[in-house]
Amino acid sequence: MLKKIFEVIQGIYPKGDPFVIQHWNTYVKNPSLFTSIKNNMISDPLKFKNKGAVYAQRKDKAQENYQFVFISILEDDNVLVVGKTSFWSNRLINGTRDSDEDSTFGDSIKPYNIYRDTESARKVISHYNDNSIDIDDKVTTVIIIPIDVSDFSTEEYKHKNNSADTYVEEVETMIGDSLLNNGINILNRYSHRY
Repeated sequence: MLKKIFEVIQGIYPKGDPFVIQHWNTYVKNPSLFTSIKNNMISDPLKFKNKGAVYAQRKDKAQENYQFVFISILEDDNVLVVGKTSFWSNRLINGTRDSDEDSTFGDSIKPYNIYRDTESARKVISHYNDNSIDIDDKVTTVIIIPIDVSDFSTEEYKHKNNSADTYVEEVETMIGDSLLNNGINILNRYSHRY
């Protein structure tokens, strides 16, 4: 299954260098464990390439923005969701550390057990036909597709839609549609379109 997904990704976004994180539920249940992995991903030239758009509320608060498309996969190899999210570097442009970014990795690290009313959580419950399951235990693998947004430098605030966001959303939609067109079912079928 992973091989087929990688082929689809390469056909849509060949420069994305997708990679797989196994045991994703471990990080969802304890985000602080993710800090070292996140630091490795940022510094690895084959992954995020140290590129990102700069978002700034003030010039001294600016920091790199790493945007990516993610594909969450359940323990039984079913694709749950194709989504787009981002995180910011731990270092501000002025050299100080932003500790708020230590363990964050955007929406892909959202604990479904806490947000059981989301569309994706409901799809997992329905898939296993069990309202009492530990949803986070079921999401075991995540594929990360880094999207190069280095051409979209901006001083817009965090969490404000801009041209970098729009570009990554377009890639997300193309990847999700291509997975479906290649016979790979997505439980949250249209997650990549909104």
